[in-house]
Amino acid sequence: MSRKGTPLDDSPMESYHSILKKDTLYNNYITNLEEYIAIVEDWIEFYNTKRIKNRKRK
Repeated sequence: MSRKGTPLDDSPMESYHSILKKDTLYNNYITNLEEYIAIVEDWIEFYNTKRIKNRKRK
């Protein structure tokens, strides 16, 4: 974690949360909190295991 006033590690988390909201909150019609929690849990499982990761290997 960076010190207060030097938010070097904020950018990756802001990007992650932006993608999370775009893919779960804005693309679904959600009627209750439990439904949204299930959608987020499924999305996190997909994001961590099944999505194609664009990594440059040396």
